[in-house]
Amino acid sequence: MFLLSVLPSNPDSCSLATWSEENERRVATLDRNELARRAAMASPIPHKIELAA
Repeated sequence: MFLLSVLPSNPDSCSLATWSEENERRVATLDRNELARRAAMASPIPHKIELAA
């Protein structure tokens, strides 16, 4: 099993786009059962959200 990549600690728009594309490619390789299992285990509410201007 592999984990989706961790969000960069100090993201800029380029690193966020790369991170998003990488995760989309990884998710596309998972079968429906694995996606359902991960969705069931996911937290419904984010633990922390940080916004920067």
